[in-house]
Amino acid sequence: MASNVRDRSDEFRRVLAKSVIRGKKITSTTSFLHFESKGDMFYCEKFIRFWERMDEFSEVPLRKVKFVFTRKKTEAIMSHQEALAEGVKVSTLVDMDYDIDGFALSKIEYIHSTKPACTLATLQFVQSDDELNKNHLINVINDNGPFDDEACERIISRTYEGTYRRLERGIFRSKKDTTESPHKIISRMKKALPYPINDHVLARSIAIEQGHSKYENPETKEDRTIYDIEDRMKQQALNDPGSKLRNLLMIMFEDVKNDS
Repeated sequence: MASNVRDRSDEFRRVLAKSVIRGKKITSTTSFLHFESKGDMFYCEKFIRFWERMDEFSEVPLRKVKFVFTRKKTEAIMSHQEALAEGVKVSTLVDMDYDIDGFALSKIEYIHSTKPACTLATLQFVQSDDELNKNHLINVINDNGPFDDEACERIISRTYEGTYRRLERGIFRSKKDTTESPHKIISRMKKALPYPINDHVLARSIAIEQGHSKYENPETKEDRTIYDIEDRMKQQALNDPGSKLRNLLMIMFEDVKNDS
């Protein structure tokens, strides 16, 4: 029970509710960086500490910023809107890979997406909106190898196909939000995202190439083999070769900056 409470101590709504119960309403001088999962929250904290040692984020008052999360993307967006309505200073980061037109977040202030990357962990592979840092991708793949050129290409091809399938499911789930045919949206999505990489799909594709054929079945659950690959991927992501995550987090810090 105690561990479950600790597990939830950084949940955004819980933090806000606790302040009300204690009679200490959250003020505009309290700043929050808010994420759609506990894993993303912890990773961004680790990322910032890593780059602090190289004098990045030196002007950011980290002690005045609280890192929080909300489980599930839709709940995170809702929590963000509720907090803004209460005057809370918050900036939120979510994965919105299937929202190719950016409509879902277009009317909400201080909320950001990892686009054009599909996830936080794969932002490292983005060189520009329509360009892949393939050399870095192959280096990350070979952290789990080594693999020859043909094996790397198979891993990448499987990753694209698997990621497209995930995105297509997301588009069909959100079809009620638009009158456009899901098939037309999917066609546009493939043009807008020529190099789609989801970290979970990439990890499974690498594991398959290692000889773990059970992961070819989408019903097979992730386990330590997959988690270890994902951990190595996140470790490489700390290097942030295109500065994408550093720039994104600086924008979030600007959102919640106290000018007084």
